[in-house]
Amino acid sequence: MPAIDTFAPMPALEMLKLMLSVAAQWRTSRRGGVLTIMVVDVKRAHWNADARRTIYIQLPDEDYEEGMCGLALKALYGFLDAASCWNEEVGSMLVESGFAVGKANPALFCHEAEEIIGLVHGDDFVNLADDSGQDFFETCLTKRYQYSNKGRLGPRSTDQREIKVLNRYMRWSENGDPEYEADPRHAQVIAKELNLTGGNSVTSPIVKYDLHNDGELKGADVKKFRSLTM
Repeated sequence: MPAIDTFAPMPALEMLKLMLSVAAQWRTSRRGGVLTIMVVDVKRAHWNADARRTIYIQLPDEDYEEGMCGLALKALYGFLDAASCWNEEVGSMLVESGFAVGKANPALFCHEAEEIIGLVHGDDFVNLADDSGQDFFETCLTKRYQYSNKGRLGPRSTDQREIKVLNRYMRWSENGDPEYEADPRHAQVIAKELNLTGGNSVTSPIVKYDLHNDGELKGADVKKFRSLTM
């Protein structure tokens, strides 16, 4: 059975912090526009990506016909390589729109002329640019996707004051500085998912164990680990 390319890059959280730092230091673009951080969420993202493999699927009840099946043309949710196909689609959209995609990490991108730096995490895009740059990026998205705009975080009274992205809160008070905070509920989620809510605390929670015999996560545990630590 041939290997399936399932790799999909993820941006480091430091990139999110870098955007806030740049926004706080520069305040405006080279053309004088006020910098904002925009977050958009592409709807049904994977359905926009072409399937790379020949995959036959069972037809839904309303289209069912004995002896017939469907050929998947898009990377449906649940396919092993769906996230990888979506990443390939995003890269294509960005390059066609004049963006430079990161070589070390394709989840990062920039547009020199429009003064945009950004990242993509799954179906979420986070960009730093002035209003002209943000409008340009939305125009690029509109040509290919349906999406919802979570807002533009900025220092003006008309800008968004707070946006949640990647389980983190970004805040920017009017005429103040941008702030970054992890979701305080994340610790509660971790404790609940790992069945630690009824556990007792200790003064020195350190135990000795063999680093070379720690075992490997399998199946659902892999997905849980990624969800809790992203």
